[in-house]
Amino acid sequence: MSLAKSLGLPSNLDKLHEWASLHNIYIATENFDLELWGYATKSDYDSYLVLINNRLCYEMQQKVLMHELVHILKHSPGSHPIYKDQYDIEKEADELAEKIIKDASG
Repeated sequence: MSLAKSLGLPSNLDKLHEWASLHNIYIATENFDLELWGYATKSDYDSYLVLINNRLCYEMQQKVLMHELVHILKHSPGSHPIYKDQYDIEKEADELAEKIIKDASG
């Protein structure tokens, strides 16, 4: 079983935005400073908003999106305080996002 499938993501990443909206995950781009690539936040209504810096190239926006989706699926942003192991959580999200994208591109 692919990593994407084990996390509940579609195997065809072209359908990622459609999948996200079906799961109450809303994706938007915003003009942030370059220090902020993106983030995910949980609403009081059990939906999520993922904001991605539109100054990034398309490929990096896709990596950031996958990184934030890993947080939603594995780390549930907004539901826990930032612990001192936040670095490990970020590293795991980066590694899993890269693996999912690599697996999808074949």
